[in-house]
Amino acid sequence: MSEVLSQSEIDALLAAMAAGDIIDDGGSNNSGNENDVTETVLEDSLKFSDEDIHILEYIHKEYAQIISSNMSKNLNVRVSLASIQEIRYKEFSNSIPYPAVINLFKLNPLEGYLLFETSPELVVQIANVFFGEDVSGDVSKAEFSERDKDISMKIVKEFIEDLEKAWDKVLKVNSTIEHVQTNPAKITMFTENESVVLASFSISICEVNTLFNICIPYSSIENYLGKLKVKGSPCEFKLSNNFGDANLNIKVVLDNIELSLGELMNLQKGTILSTHKRYQNKVSILVEEKHCFNGEVGLMENRKAVKIVDCLERND
Repeated sequence: MSEVLSQSEIDALLAAMAAGDIIDDGGSNNSGNENDVTETVLEDSLKFSDEDIHILEYIHKEYAQIISSNMSKNLNVRVSLASIQEIRYKEFSNSIPYPAVINLFKLNPLEGYLLFETSPELVVQIANVFFGEDVSGDVSKAEFSERDKDISMKIVKEFIEDLEKAWDKVLKVNSTIEHVQTNPAKITMFTENESVVLASFSISICEVNTLFNICIPYSSIENYLGKLKVKGSPCEFKLSNNFGDANLNIKVVLDNIELSLGELMNLQKGTILSTHKRYQNKVSILVEEKHCFNGEVGLMENRKAVKIVDCLERND
């Protein structure tokens, strides 16, 4: 920690500098410890344009929604994109605790590797809750056993497959998971000053909050920067990007029937209301009172559910 000088000491130092009494000892005192210096990406050295960041933000917001939907079938799971920013790889690497779960993977046709990083605690929680694996709670050990690595790869594979689905709205990709690492210092394929986009996610499983990160190095996506476009209309992208987290009222309607005031007054427990539809499990799905989808009623995981079978044309 740097020593704090008093005002009298500062005055004496300035006087000595003016008199030329301070001798440069090779710059060791001025430079300090390089490892203590936090490097920032200056605006004129940014590799990713604002449009590139917006597209990647759109992809990873979609990704968070896909994971939440897939993992919420049995439990209360919430995933959200906490932040997305361009930083130096060194900053990301230095922020990773040890041990960690770091998976190197590819998204073909992107070149090179991307990184998926999270804590061993999240792997243990998911393994126990979702995969039925009897995993020890001892996550402080620096080296994983082969069984630990296999379980980690199995879990991350599920996460990366969902990432493919999110990318599909921009670029068709196929993932390949290479290997898992626990020590960030052993990952040497990136230079310290390489620009990366870091997407950080918050995940809550049964009210237990954890984080995970996806790191996209500039070298892996360089050939596609400026070329990535969301499939569909620009308006659809802007709406999804700006209002993707907005809550909408969705209503499932079996049928509409008309009753006279007298019939309404006579309704009581046990009254059966007959509809005009034949029994086909068909329902209308309304979004903010607008008929957007047709569906079928059924059961999933012992719960009532509705399957969308038809998407109606949306002209407004």
